Amino acid sequence: RKHLLELLDTAGIFQEAEEVTGKAETTVEFLGMQVTLAVNLAFKANPLFLSSVIEESMFTAGDDTDMKGWLTSTGTSMRHFLALLVNTHLSVQADRLRRQIEHEVDAVAAEEQRRQHPELVEQTSIRRRACYNIWRRVLEGYHSWEDTIGQPSQRKFDDSSVHQYFVEALISRLSGSMAEHLIHSPEWLSCVHRKVMKSLDKSEDSAGNQVFFCQMDYADICLPLEVFCRNSNIFAPKQGINFDDINDCGLLSIEGPQIDK
Repeated sequence: RKHLLELLDTAGIFQEAEEVTGKAETTVEFLGMQVTLAVNLAFKANPLFLSSVIEESMFTAGDDTDMKGWLTSTGTSMRHFLALLVNTHLSVQADRLRRQIEHEVDAVAAEEQRRQHPELVEQTSIRRRACYNIWRRVLEGYHSWEDTIGQPSQRKFDDSSVHQYFVEALISRLSGSMAEHLIHSPEWLSCVHRKVMKSLDKSEDSAGNQVFFCQMDYADICLPLEVFCRNSNIFAPKQGINFDDINDCGLLSIEGPQIDK
């Protein structure tokens, strides 16, 4: 079946496929604050994806040659898969990050008490500083990537950006979690993170709580691994790629993930 799908892809059939989107949203209460992150995970059909996660569609008589109809029906399955994928990873990573920040609060409080700085041992200040510390720790690799490409961002502590710190760290954890083996190519994931951050939008709900929205393209995570799976033998006559090559693409295509680099 996989071979058949690849032949159809070569014939240009999948160019007619529509991009589908799986949606997820999580609201996290941490350190007396509340923040909501909504994520749209978009993807377009391709042979490897369809052969691995899409079930055989049921066709009525006369529909066995209706490729467009088949792509439409599989689009529903893809949408369900993407929604399940992003919701599961988002909820798990949000809870993981929340717990990490709560532990960091205890560490920061203990450190300030040892230093005997009573003016700093104030719960709100400690909580915000803890969130900043975790943000710097989670995005350490991304900040290093920014320095390498000569485009460093603002990293000084800003007391009013605590919600932004949490969301940026959560987006980084989310992309890394869904990327699985691609975590071995941090420069590529940094490039993906930069693209997602460009789509980040912020608003407030009726209660005054901050709500963030971002757009992710699942192809940025799938495509490098698909190329890798097709040919990972770098010594073959038709040279394949390894994770180092994917990493290099993350440094060469700084404006957006491009595996053809």
